[in-house]
Amino acid sequence: MLTGEFGALIGPKWSGRHVQLRDAEYQLYRLNLVPWRRWANGFSCLFFVLVGAPLAIRLRNADIWTSFGLCFLPILLLYYPLLMYGLDRAKCGALPPYSIWMGNLALLIGGIWLIYTVLRR
Repeated sequence: MLTGEFGALIGPKWSGRHVQLRDAEYQLYRLNLVPWRRWANGFSCLFFVLVGAPLAIRLRNADIWTSFGLCFLPILLLYYPLLMYGLDRAKCGALPPYSIWMGNLALLIGGIWLIYTVLRR
């Protein structure tokens, strides 16, 4: 660029460097995501219990399959889509790495609401 050869910016040599830069940027986003993902996956069990325990208290007389289905349904329909969305967007850099906690946050809100309804009875 100092010599004024701006045509070299368009050539195949520069496009190879652009691909390398894009790959390095993608790898950086993935590496920044690793600690957030490990902590979010570890704490997900806590949030599953936070939803499941008050729901089991409310359904104490229901059969086991009904209780299991009602506990598993929010996890399947709410937690995993939010987890996958946050993971996908954080890998490409569109969202910050802590966005992987969106599913856990949704379960936390649902769990707190369920605990509140159980305590009101």
